[in-house]
Amino acid sequence: MVFLEKDKASLSLQCETDTLTPGTVFSGVLIVDVHEKLRFTALRVRLRGREESYVRRRRKHGSHRVYRFFTHLEQLITLFGSSKEAASRSEAQLEPGTYSYPFSFNVPMHIPPSFVEERFEYGCSMHYSLKAILDIRNGFDGSASLFLTVSPLAPVGQLQAERQAVKVLPVSDAAIAKCGCECSGFCCTDAESYIRTETMVAPGMLVMAPQVCMPEGTVAPPLSSNDNALSGDSMGWMRPFPLASDPNSGTIRVRITNHTKDKVVSRCLLTLSQRYVFVQRGAKETHELKRCEWTFPNGPLGANQSAIVEVPLRVTPDTVSSQGSLIPTLSTKYFHSYTLLKITFPEHKADGTVRVDNAILLAGGIDLTNRCPPLPHVYETTFTGSN
Repeated sequence: MVFLEKDKASLSLQCETDTLTPGTVFSGVLIVDVHEKLRFTALRVRLRGREESYVRRRRKHGSHRVYRFFTHLEQLITLFGSSKEAASRSEAQLEPGTYSYPFSFNVPMHIPPSFVEERFEYGCSMHYSLKAILDIRNGFDGSASLFLTVSPLAPVGQLQAERQAVKVLPVSDAAIAKCGCECSGFCCTDAESYIRTETMVAPGMLVMAPQVCMPEGTVAPPLSSNDNALSGDSMGWMRPFPLASDPNSGTIRVRITNHTKDKVVSRCLLTLSQRYVFVQRGAKETHELKRCEWTFPNGPLGANQSAIVEVPLRVTPDTVSSQGSLIPTLSTKYFHSYTLLKITFPEHKADGTVRVDNAILLAGGIDLTNRCPPLPHVYETTFTGSN
């Protein structure tokens, strides 16, 4: 014997895929199995993408989570019965049997990829869901849900452009402290005693889970120069960069020149990290992707001596030391992700060493339709309503 109206029917969602692709049409079918004569107001399907952020607040006798939500996507379709906007919502009914209702949604171009980054004290996630709703007047609604995924893709056009040019980073002249004191602000530095670091990157984007291979080849550094660019050639500085067919591989080329008066430079440290910012908590985390410390092959650098080092890169989902899902370069309402390249000299206290955000962009995959927004992308922080 059925006591609740919603138990007189079973709902199920059938879709060809559980992946949403921005800028496409997502279709499916709602199957309704009616066991007994059913009275209801409407049958609807809702597509929703919601960002969820939380922080843990402590109390005298424990702690609790404080949540914030932001809706990036919400679309609602009424398949049968009265729409939500109707002034008077009449009752509909279905006899026992099996009914199918096809539906489709136009997926917007600019929606964030799915991700989950959760800690005990704070966290943030982006979830997408498809929900069928059997709207019953003055009773419990029936429902069925399906969780969906939006992959972190970069448009193929942007990837191709990044592979056709060498990215030249600003030149760094790191002033060396004259003493070993712990004074703040590096007040003991000498403007005429510095270590110059010149850096080039190719390609400027790495794809962590590529579905296709790209053409192999080489790309040459730019020949032009300006105040912040590089000029001249030394020890193969201007030789072309190799481009592997696998777009998760790249190269960082570094030239170090010692312009100090009485210091010797023998070691250099390069780190490429992924930085996460949890806005609600105000917390920042660093996840190392690459760490490389080297000594110069021809010995320590004396005054006015230079050395060139190449650091190969290969970034895969396993490389990212994250506790959650793969995060590309992005910025949402409650979460930011970007890369940080640092080049330092462990044996010297120096001010103004290389520290560049997004010197290398990270993507999860390649959008061959070229519809996804280019990276880095700041997603909307004001919900504009249903489409």
